[in-house]
Amino acid sequence: RDVPLASRGEGEPRLAVQSGKESADMRGKWPSIAILGSCEVAGMALWFSASAVVPSISAETPMTAFQESLFTTCVIVGFILGTFVSALFSLPDRLDMRQFFSAGAAVGGFANALILVFPPASVPMYSMRFITGMCCAAI
Repeated sequence: RDVPLASRGEGEPRLAVQSGKESADMRGKWPSIAILGSCEVAGMALWFSASAVVPSISAETPMTAFQESLFTTCVIVGFILGTFVSALFSLPDRLDMRQFFSAGAAVGGFANALILVFPPASVPMYSMRFITGMCCAAI
């Protein structure tokens, strides 16, 4: 069947023919797109999950406003550096994206879980947040 896909903006709309086979192929891809989208949301939750608990951590252990802001800033700086390194070495082009994505999510999740091991407002805890940010660049 013919499906209008685009118009030129002036005059008659342009029709692109899309065969029934191509439509069936796209329908088969929707589950993969849904899984990828879900994984993306779950992976990027690393960014926000620990930041959401800063008020609880502050209630348990006194932290200054600077220390609280550093908790989130370390992720942002890690993401920027991770994105820069990834682009500098063309990692998304050189590596299998499934493995790159999976490794980033796994290492990021592990680093995010390790913040429970270290005392709040300690250098190792901030380092784990930085590593989490670097891994978010792979997601």
